[in-house]
Amino acid sequence: MTINFYILPLLLASLVGVSCRQPGERQHALGQNQQMADSIHITTLSQPSFRQRIRDVEMTGRNKFVRVTVDSIFNPNVVAISFELYWHAAGRTQFLGAVAPFPADYPGSFIVATDGKLAGDGQLEFRLVLLDSRDKGAPLKVLVRPLKLE
Repeated sequence: MTINFYILPLLLASLVGVSCRQPGERQHALGQNQQMADSIHITTLSQPSFRQRIRDVEMTGRNKFVRVTVDSIFNPNVVAISFELYWHAAGRTQFLGAVAPFPADYPGSFIVATDGKLAGDGQLEFRLVLLDSRDKGAPLKVLVRPLKLE
């Protein structure tokens, strides 16, 4: 077996780069993962929604979409579900839109258009919706990251 002498320096440089991490870097990364895990929203059929406060200062005027990132869907019966988004502000509730995973147990990232409805301080509401009422007893758990304006 021969090693190309042009590739050998690249391999050595990549090994050195991996091992030259500062001692605190790993701890910092672990802390970020823990912080993210603390902010994951868990929705089930008994607790199908959560609200996330959005302050006016967080909006840039360019926010045309809300990104919904679903990390995990536990849906062993693969019942049809959808995710609805609502905007609550100034005593009014406005429907923003809905998305559905396909297949129904496949997580992912989805965007919902805001249609310029987000203004002032308010709350975004995420709702897990069961599309067929005959599946009411099905085991279901969805893990959702905090909603992001884009």
